[in-house]
Amino acid sequence: MRKVLLLTVMCIALLGHAIAQQSVSGTVVSESDGLGLPGVTVSEKGTGNGALTDIDGNFSIKVTSGKSTLVFSFIGMATVEEAVNNRSVVNVKMKSEDIGIDEVVVTALGIKRDVKALGYSATSIDGAEAVKANTVNPVSALQGKVAGLSVANGDGGLFGSSRIEIRGISTLNSDNNQPIFVIDGVILENNIANVGSHDWTQSSGDFGNMLKNLNVENYESVNVLKGAAATALYGSRGINGAVVIKTKDGSGTKGLGIVFSQATSIDHVYAQPDFQYVKGPGNYYGNRSYLSTGAFDQGFYTININGVKTPSLNGVTGRMFGPAYDSNVMIEDYDGKLIPYVPVKDHFKKSFELGWGSNTNVSLQGGDERGNLYLSLGHTTRQGNMPENTFNKSSFFFSGAKKLSDFLKVDASVSFTNSISKNPPRNIGEIFTEGTWSAMYDVDKWKKQEVFQAPHGGTPRSGDQYQRVPGNSVWFSEYLNEDAHDEMLVRPIVKLTVNPTKWVTVVAEANVNYYTIKGQKKELGEGYQNEGGYYSLWHQQELAKNGKISVNIDKSYGDFSNSLMLLGELWSQEKSNSGAYTDGGLIVPNQYFIWNSKNTPKISDTKIFGRKQINSLLFKYSADWKSQLYLDVTGRNDWSSALVYTNGTGSYSYFYPSVSTSWLFSDTFADQMPSFISFGKLRASWAQVGNDTDPFAINKGYSTGNLEVANGNAITNSYATTVVDAKLQPEKKTSIEFGAAINTFKNHLNFIYVKLVSYVLLVRLTLFVTITSNKN
Repeated sequence: MRKVLLLTVMCIALLGHAIAQQSVSGTVVSESDGLGLPGVTVSEKGTGNGALTDIDGNFSIKVTSGKSTLVFSFIGMATVEEAVNNRSVVNVKMKSEDIGIDEVVVTALGIKRDVKALGYSATSIDGAEAVKANTVNPVSALQGKVAGLSVANGDGGLFGSSRIEIRGISTLNSDNNQPIFVIDGVILENNIANVGSHDWTQSSGDFGNMLKNLNVENYESVNVLKGAAATALYGSRGINGAVVIKTKDGSGTKGLGIVFSQATSIDHVYAQPDFQYVKGPGNYYGNRSYLSTGAFDQGFYTININGVKTPSLNGVTGRMFGPAYDSNVMIEDYDGKLIPYVPVKDHFKKSFELGWGSNTNVSLQGGDERGNLYLSLGHTTRQGNMPENTFNKSSFFFSGAKKLSDFLKVDASVSFTNSISKNPPRNIGEIFTEGTWSAMYDVDKWKKQEVFQAPHGGTPRSGDQYQRVPGNSVWFSEYLNEDAHDEMLVRPIVKLTVNPTKWVTVVAEANVNYYTIKGQKKELGEGYQNEGGYYSLWHQQELAKNGKISVNIDKSYGDFSNSLMLLGELWSQEKSNSGAYTDGGLIVPNQYFIWNSKNTPKISDTKIFGRKQINSLLFKYSADWKSQLYLDVTGRNDWSSALVYTNGTGSYSYFYPSVSTSWLFSDTFADQMPSFISFGKLRASWAQVGNDTDPFAINKGYSTGNLEVANGNAITNSYATTVVDAKLQPEKKTSIEFGAAINTFKNHLNFIYVKLVSYVLLVRLTLFVTITSNKN
């Protein structure tokens, strides 16, 4: 009876749903010529119902209610929303939409400009596009979205480094050719993992950089500035380009609103290199007997526990080819048991686990004519494809603005992020590809804890059951050791805007970027009863402070508009680290504190290593004629402490200008333009960008140390082995760029041409002289 009742209820529900649905048909045409538009997406708002128009612009769709709203969207046309209002026929006209012509981008120093006015290349991405990528590192979210921008992801797992370059290598004397990231005017350094020439290696651990602590949910727009003319106002730090991010601030909204978002991801390793599964693992030529006969030669045999000579995996390597696989042949496995002589298919893939991620964000935003606010909370949890590779991040962000009077406005924001990154994955793949583990290595079988950890606590050794299994140390380290970074990023910003007249604006701004890392490394000893072990604890701090004041003057005279900006800036940065680590193993295994060291604990490289200050003055003049011809002229002079010698001399003051122009010839010759050309623009720019060097690079000193001996410590003193040219010059990059953009057929077919010439005018010169001197 219960089943009959349930079936009846389901039938009634389905019948009611069918009755509620109704069909709507119609035609979508272009407003300009009245012709039908094929391929227009027709969807019912708030549902998954959708359809496409045919070649004549006709469509038919079933909607859930006569009160539904249909959304019509098509590339190059303005989106249309049309209420059904119980109609069965809905006809729509769509207007052509200019794509990118009137687009506004955020340029250097947060200045908003029309794309058509720019004499250099800049690309804007909506913040929602970055969110869709659902990546921890915001660099990876830009992949494939900007012309001329390349992103190379490393093998650092969830939070590892990503190398980003705009138009390739732009400076010769640097390992880091990446653009800076600018968040609401605060410059964040985008350093790569400094772990060798390949940027990441198996042993170093790639934890990425501070960018992984950004919350892409708070992005309003991402603007990529490519040429030297685009980034000249940023000075030395912008020589490689800039990625300018504007965060949400609640402006443009009425009242208060709450937005909740939840994203879930699954990371699955779906493919592996093309390994051969025909020949089994072999032995080195010097270890093989060429006088033996049969399918297996002498190098493949061992005496098993029963005294029988049996083909064995002991001593073979995947680097060499052995006999062909044969399921009829039994061979001794690493644990002494007999198994068929067949490969483990997908042996490489099996070493990776299923990763997953969850990203939750809730925000409150609102505003009125006197002010606006935006508040968000976010939490991210990720599990990587390797054991114990995890990432957790919690973030808080507030941004608000308030008009205190008709001429005075204050803006303030604060961002706080705490993240914990654990166990960047080692490059397991290399162990397979180089042949250390052959195709007969069964990962599912050998990475179990009862295999890689013996009953005595360490890895199996002589006399233990699994002593011959390769990779015990690898899995022991992956599952039982811990390498973690606990990071905090705080970024407060305060800005005061004064308008004494309608054409004068004075802006004073101060911001701080405070970044700290607490690192811990815990290693359980692999020896008998966990003999050995290691523990290290270290802190790194980076504090950057910036203050600037600018005066902006905007005046128009007839067909000409003019603006002049004068700005003074003070920027300083200090980096420091400190740490200590155990020596000789741990006294008590699995107890992690510094004084659990068998020998006297040691201090790691503790120092202030990044103290630097740059004082700057700059100007920017912009003019346009009838919104058709645009001209920008900039100049900046930097005074860098990194180029000051200890005696106070040096070429620490350097000036660099830029000139850019653009011409909308389609507006100037509007009456003479062919009907199929809807927009045409020519642009050109010439710019120089200066560059200094790293702090203390030109002032080489000496270092002290000590050696622990029986009667105490012996003090050592080491001089620097590099002598720097006393007349070191700042680097200057000169760039010349020409470009054209033509939109045709109502912006449905666009052409872009760019010609770029870039060269380094003055490269920093360094004389290397080797001097060796050690004193005890």
